[in-house]
Amino acid sequence: MCISKILEEIDSFQNLGDESKQLFFSSGKIHYLKKNEIILTQGETCKSVFFLATGLMKNFQNNDGKIVNLGFILPNMFFTNLESLRTGDKSSYSFIAMQASVVFEISRKKLISLYVMSREIEVFGRDILERIIISQERLANIYRLNTPKERYQFLLMEEPELFQKISLSQLASYLGVSRKTICRIRKGI
Repeated sequence: MCISKILEEIDSFQNLGDESKQLFFSSGKIHYLKKNEIILTQGETCKSVFFLATGLMKNFQNNDGKIVNLGFILPNMFFTNLESLRTGDKSSYSFIAMQASVVFEISRKKLISLYVMSREIEVFGRDILERIIISQERLANIYRLNTPKERYQFLLMEEPELFQKISLSQLASYLGVSRKTICRIRKGI
């Protein structure tokens, strides 16, 4: 994937002037990830913000050998571990490519220096982080306030493409239920 396609996708979030785009993208790097390649490992400090251009990513936690799926990242989404990025603490989860993926990465350090250089990039960067926070808060509320069936229906309406890309086991882990429960929910809909 060429940089112009990534620029186009990111530009859809907020128009950046040509100079700001050049500055922003020259400060980051593109990763071409293979399936099962990890971009952030649980236990490492997250030092960057990422943008998924193509492919599919997930964040998961390894709890003594038991994998718990925490979320899925679809194309044109920004992602990071905000807590680790902000505090410097170790990440409590990993990000892994579930299929070949193209990811743009910009480090926190470079992003902060760009904020000083360009008000336009500062507004853009803060918008990215606000979108991530809103997405995480929305997901947390869905888990706290809804039944497994309601969570399943929400995903079906909001992210239908996910159902073609992940296995039933991964979906069950993500929704916090067993495969059997997922099957019952699907039969009842």
